[in-house]
Amino acid sequence: MSKFASGKHANAHCDRCGQRYKYHELKPLVINKKITAIRVCPECFETDHPQYKIGDLNVFDAQALRHPRKESGLFDSRNIYWGYNPVYNLEMQSDVGTVTVEIS
Repeated sequence: MSKFASGKHANAHCDRCGQRYKYHELKPLVINKKITAIRVCPECFETDHPQYKIGDLNVFDAQALRHPRKESGLFDSRNIYWGYNPVYNLEMQSDVGTVTVEIS
């Protein structure tokens, strides 16, 4: 024999939207794989977000090379193939003038 009532005639309010529902229709909200004391209606219920499960997967993503080599001829290839020469023989000229301000 249970010491709690069955709740088949009980009503309760959704903790999220505040609407009145039958007590047995409300479901506990799960956040970060933990059941909380928040009880929500079927319309407000949402499953636990999959992004919280990132730490559960063992992911190995190696990006470094074991024996890396220096990239040779990069500067020459830029000049030959693409004409990459942004500041070579840069000439600039400027003039300084006067400004007159009249206050009336």
